[in-house]
Amino acid sequence: MIEQEINTQYILSRCNFLPKAFEEDLEDFIKKLWDSRFVTVFLAGNGGSASTVSHFSSDLDSLGFFTRCLCDNIPRITALTNDRGWDKIYIEQLQKLYREGDVLIVASVHGGVLHENGNKLWSGNLAEAVGFVKENGGIVLALLGDEGGAISEMADISLVVPSPSPYVVEPLHSLIAHHICEQIKGMIKHK
Repeated sequence: MIEQEINTQYILSRCNFLPKAFEEDLEDFIKKLWDSRFVTVFLAGNGGSASTVSHFSSDLDSLGFFTRCLCDNIPRITALTNDRGWDKIYIEQLQKLYREGDVLIVASVHGGVLHENGNKLWSGNLAEAVGFVKENGGIVLALLGDEGGAISEMADISLVVPSPSPYVVEPLHSLIAHHICEQIKGMIKHK
């Protein structure tokens, strides 16, 4: 029982600083995703966020969505990195697979902010993929951290966890993804 109380306190302490607008954005995110259940839902992320979107993709697939996680095919990613460069790993896949009206869900702690070296974006490969989908009539839903970065300006709906720490942002993104799936599961039951 003590362990459960500690876990609950941990989760609540992490969620207390989310802005009030977050709830409304979360509802919009769920509605937009629900309305997109008959198209392909692509997912992408880097590092720990890749793990989050891979899991999210699997959960959405189990709920009847047609999903494709762009970071799950390791041989393809390493080949694209070798042949085209890291910044092209997602856009190269989307150029072959994407159809107008499809959805892209991205997760990023940084959201496409300028790298410390000043000439490159953190998550630049995600920002490029987001730009491609927006230019080609698609919907972009984003799970972001810090201040949201360039991706928050480009996405249709952004859920931003206002922290620069991956140790805060990534577990909350996972929690949010599970909440979204739980809500969609309820929508399926009441359809």
